[in-house]
Amino acid sequence: MNQSQQSELRAWADALSRADGERAAMGRAILMLLDRIEELERELSERTVPVSMEEQFRLDDESADQVKFDLAEDDAEDRLSVEDTQPISLRDRIRGAVAGRRHDDDE
Repeated sequence: MNQSQQSELRAWADALSRADGERAAMGRAILMLLDRIEELERELSERTVPVSMEEQFRLDDESADQVKFDLAEDDAEDRLSVEDTQPISLRDRIRGAVAGRRHDDDE
């Protein structure tokens, strides 16, 4: 909400608050909300600029993100295949999870 919209809304709320009954209550409620909005905007502007995600998770040691793989040590069944990269339907995922649980329970 920009400043001109807030000013216009404040004028409407001020006029409503001078009316009788429910309209006066509505006007006061709008004025209270506008005051709260201004207070929150002021708090937000006083905050320091947050650190970017990259800066938060930047590693001090560049070599720490270097990972070496020794495929000779991998078992034949653990190697990646073309089948591992194919899209799987939700039904197939559920079947696989259930089959895996049954396999775990048998052991």
